[in-house]
Amino acid sequence: METMGLDQKVTWIGTGNVDTMMGSLKTRQVDVLVSSLSLLNDSKEQGWGTLLFDGTDETIWNKYIGGKVPVTAHFTLQATIDKDPPKMQAFVTAIWRATQWIRKHSPDEIHDTIEQYVGSTSRAANILEITALQKVVDYDASIDAAAFARGEKVWFREMTGIKPLTPADLVSPTFIEAARKAYPA
Repeated sequence: METMGLDQKVTWIGTGNVDTMMGSLKTRQVDVLVSSLSLLNDSKEQGWGTLLFDGTDETIWNKYIGGKVPVTAHFTLQATIDKDPPKMQAFVTAIWRATQWIRKHSPDEIHDTIEQYVGSTSRAANILEITALQKVVDYDASIDAAAFARGEKVWFREMTGIKPLTPADLVSPTFIEAARKAYPA
């Protein structure tokens, strides 16, 4: 929002889960909702909202963000890693294998596999989400210095209260390297 010059034009509030987000939009009390494309699609169809920034469009993303940013990651305490390295390796390997499975399957195949776990969300909404996420997923599961630098502009600032850290403080490639070796992409 800062890059687009809109940061002072919005107030950030949490609107909860899918049901409460839709309720918030219906009230017309929420002007901007950062959320899923399926919610956006429904809100556009009902006349409640519109898209301001399409993060799945690489050209738009790169114009404002500048490239890859590690935005979703799995983390654990170092004490947990030290306590049971084989469990950590099993977890990372499972995530790696699932990511590669997602890369190789169609949105319909993915939906058919997860359908029993998606609750009341419609098939169309789920397919829309899966399609969008497949465009932006980092199938390599890596964080390079440039991506980290783009992210730290947001993470390490007065507003967050998070003290600056280096990639070496946060990222250990050991587990993902072992997973890649055991199960090549």
